[in-house]
This record gives sequence, structure tokens and C-alpha cells, in this order.
Amino acid sequence: MDEYPGRVRASSDGALLSYNIRVPRVRRARGVTVFINGLSNACFQLEPLADDAAARGRVVITYDMRGHGCSEDPKNYDTVNAAAFASDAWTVVDAARRSRPDLASEDERSVAVIGYSYGARVGLEMIRLRPECVTCFVSILGSPDRILSGLMPHAAARLATRATRLAGVRATTAMVGAMLRFASTMPMLSHVIGHLTGYLKSSYGDFARPFFKALNRLDAETWVRCVWDATESGAKDVLATLRPRGVYVGIIAGDKDFAAPLREMRAWSEYASFYVMLPNVAHDGLRSNTQRVVELVREILVSAETSADDAKRKK
Repeated sequence: MDEYPGRVRASSDGALLSYNIRVPRVRRARGVTVFINGLSNACFQLEPLADDAAARGRVVITYDMRGHGCSEDPKNYDTVNAAAFASDAWTVVDAARRSRPDLASEDERSVAVIGYSYGARVGLEMIRLRPECVTCFVSILGSPDRILSGLMPHAAARLATRATRLAGVRATTAMVGAMLRFASTMPMLSHVIGHLTGYLKSSYGDFARPFFKALNRLDAETWVRCVWDATESGAKDVLATLRPRGVYVGIIAGDKDFAAPLREMRAWSEYASFYVMLPNVAHDGLRSNTQRVVELVREILVSAETSADDAKRKK
């Protein structure tokens, strides 16, 4: 496998996006897979999945959303929402194709989109933008609907969003920035609080050390505006169209996750070609159950390829 880093300007506001391409050393790759990190995360949590997919013959693209990791902060905060981040993701895919001749020959209509947490929402918005290009969608501990519903009822989430909007973006950003600084400077205490409240199940070394270190880089206003957007809107309408259009859908949920109420997460199975509810797994399941998630994503990608091959033979 060869790796090629790159940077490209976001179409939404011109901020530089950092990405990485993994190209397998095979004569014919099995398509392009795009991994999308969650809110508050750079793409480091997805590296085990990206490495496994590339090792099995897939071209893999990872990138950091604006305000995260090695990408620049937004230059226009009015463009901070899932739809604009989806446009950024396609900008990265297009740039990767231009930069690598071996990618240019890959079928533009054979893209697998895999999103963790908020990245699942961004992935659905990617499909909304280019529905003809995606053959497989995987949600890992994410929600197609409004976020925070697993923490509080929809009405309470809307009320909290309205209250922070009334307080203003500057005051809310200052408050969130203080919370991020607390978490990044006192990671062990933050990890203990996460365990006591049931939001975390992974060990300190597996999750907290890299995660809270990444919070040093997270742009607070980006976080605020993403949460506002994801509380006020969803993409469940896109999810409902995927299987009827022949897109293979994999959903990996956790029964201790706060992405949504348990009843809602179970209901998503009707939209999935492949669905699994992992027992005793919270929102940090990518770290607490890394190998299991890697195996499940591998199984989903293989099943998606088989399904696509069967569809072609029937034609």
C-alpha cells in the first residue's frame, strides 16, 4: 500500500482541507472508499478501518473536516453545516482523482461512504449531492436524524439550541471553548466523568489520551455551529431512499450509545441491508471495540461488492 497526502481548498469558503489517499498495490482496485470522521474528531479514529480496507484492495480517502485536525478553520462560518461539509468531501474526492492517475480510471459511480458519528450525517448529505456515485453507505455509531436525541427529548434539544442561539454565537463559543480546554488539560478527570455518566466504555489509553489531545485542535465555533445544524435538521429522508435505489446500507449501532434512543436505533434496521446492535457499546465504540468494528465494516464492504456483482449479472 502507498500513501499520498494532499491539500485542497474547500469549495464552500476556500479553507484548506487536509486529506490522505491509501492506494493498494493491486492491478485493479475494488473501488474508492471515503471515511468521514465525527464531530470533535480528526480522522485518527478511523485509521484501523482505513488500513484494513486498503489492505483488501480498496482505494481509501480520509480527510479532516474544516476546524478539525490538519485542515484549516472555516473562513466563512455561515457555511459550517453537514451539507457544506459534504460538498467539501466531494471536493476532496475530486482532488484525489486529479492527483493520482491510478484513481482517474476508477469508476466514479463506485464510491463507498463510511461515516462515524456526525460523519454518518455528512455521508448522507454526500449522497444527497451525488446520489448516482455512491454504491455503499455505512453508519458507525451515528444518527441519520437530529443529534442529541439520545441525551434529551427532541423538544428539550430544540429548546437548548434556541437558548444558545439567543445567547449568541460569541458567548456560546466562549463557553464551549472553556469546556474543550478543560477536557484537553484534564483528560483523566474528563474520562472518569464520561465513565460515570455512561457515555464512555473504553479505557483511558484507548480513547481518552488521543481523543482529548485532539480537542486541543478542535475549533470551538465549528463545534457550536455543527451542533446547531445537526439539532435542527436531519437526513433520514436520504437514508429511506437508499435500498430502493440499490445502495447497500450498513448500520453499526451500540445499545449504550447516545446517538439516539434505543427504540429509534432499532427502527433503523428497516433501512439497512446489514444491521448490527453491539451490546454494551457506547459512543466510543470505535476505540473500545476496534477490532470488532473493523471486522463488521470489512463484512459490509464484501457484501456490498457481492450485491453489486449480482445486480450486474441480472442485467
